[in-house]
Amino acid sequence: MKNLTDKNSLALRWTGPLILTFLLFSGTCGLIYEILWMKMLTLVIGNTVFSITTVLTSFMGESYRQIQKLRPDFALTNYNLGVAYFKQNQWAKAEKEWMRALELKPDFSEARKKLNDVREKIK
Repeated sequence: MKNLTDKNSLALRWTGPLILTFLLFSGTCGLIYEILWMKMLTLVIGNTVFSITTVLTSFMGESYRQIQKLRPDFALTNYNLGVAYFKQNQWAKAEKEWMRALELKPDFSEARKKLNDVREKIK
């Protein structure tokens, strides 16, 4: 019986470091992927700031859409998705997301300010 307990404790001792190693590897791969996209866009667009903004809004926009599916009543997700659309010059989608954020949280002053900004752009 003691041998079985020793084997289980050995497995438990190695589980944590193994999971952390996989998480480190996964994060490193994601970072490399993002850097490669930025380098390729720099060749096409020619401006590092614009390429970084494009990559980040693309990656974060998809993350926000996933969060929105999980928590459709969270106003901050709609706000951040609106920011991502705004940075991609998708004014109508940004306006829709900020209006939804204000429906969920009427006292959201930053969303109201951004909504006014995008309406000025649309005019």
